[in-house]
Amino acid sequence: MEPRSLENLFAHIQGSVAETDQCYMHYFAGVGGRWEPPFIVSGRLSELISFATSHERVSPDYWWSTDRSWCVHTDYDSTVTDVGGPSRLCESIEADPWFEVVPIPDPDRTVG
Repeated sequence: MEPRSLENLFAHIQGSVAETDQCYMHYFAGVGGRWEPPFIVSGRLSELISFATSHERVSPDYWWSTDRSWCVHTDYDSTVTDVGGPSRLCESIEADPWFEVVPIPDPDRTVG
């Protein structure tokens, strides 16, 4: 994920989770353009934002909160990013003109 999209997505996530929430990021391809064994970093969201934006060349593959209320998946050779989370987060991202969003229907939502 390129830096501006990464920063915009982080801003939306920050607006929907508590700063004290523990979060995780999984890196498959390493950081800084070097191939490394996969690894996970953990910390408060602001700490992880700082870590991820300082390693611009490779974004995390997965990021999620301890309570699993949200999750993001992207891949270095894919053109899509999947975001799952509470309505507040999803609606915030959908309203942002920076992103092209294709909502996935909620199977639990009743359409009348």
